[in-house]
Amino acid sequence: MPGSLRIAIVGGGIGGLTAALALRARGLEVTVFEQAEVLREIGAGVSIHPNAARLLKRVGLDDQLRKIGSPISGITLRTSQGEAITTAAGPATPSFSRDGGRGTTFIAPIS
Repeated sequence: MPGSLRIAIVGGGIGGLTAALALRARGLEVTVFEQAEVLREIGAGVSIHPNAARLLKRVGLDDQLRKIGSPISGITLRTSQGEAITTAAGPATPSFSRDGGRGTTFIAPIS
């Protein structure tokens, strides 16, 4: 349809591709521009916290996330010298249970 909104997204990382999926799901025309010739795992990982995991589920990526990701059962923050940092649990601390907690945090390879 002439004159319809066309959207360009620069960057095929997790943010760009997720935005493209969400916009296309709403019927918009989206083109993603990425300089890499192929998208592949680069040997690193990304933490996807419960709110982000819920958004990925809304755009149809829940099954793929569970295939490549691993639920995190806990986390320890350390100083640059390797000493554990104590963090207090609070309202923003996610639940890591699968049985009715506020959500699951995943770690997934970056592709």
